[in-house]
Amino acid sequence: MGNNNLIRQHVYLGHEFKLGNHIEITAGCTIGGESEIEDLSYIGLGSTIINHTRIARENLIGAGSTVIRDTEPYSKNIGNPSRVIGYHQEEGVRMNVHK
Repeated sequence: MGNNNLIRQHVYLGHEFKLGNHIEITAGCTIGGESEIEDLSYIGLGSTIINHTRIARENLIGAGSTVIRDTEPYSKNIGNPSRVIGYHQEEGVRMNVHK
C-alpha cells in the first residue's frame, strides 16, 4: 500500500492487492484479490473490481460500476460492466456541475 491513500468505511480489500499513491476508495467498494490500483485513481461509491484486475494511473471509476477488465490510463469508466466514456490526460480531471 502506497502513501496518502483514503479508504472510506465498508470497503473490502481482497488478498494480495496493491495500491499506489494518492488513491481514494469511497464507501462500500469491493476490491478483488490480486488487483492493483495505480496512482491518483478515484473509485466511486459501491464500485466492484473483480480479481486480477489493474486500474491504470489516474482513473475515475463511477459510482456503482463493476470493473471486469484492466482499464486504460487517464480514463473515465462507468457502468456494469464498466466502459470508457472519455479521457482526461490533456485537460486534467474536471467536474461539470449543472445548475
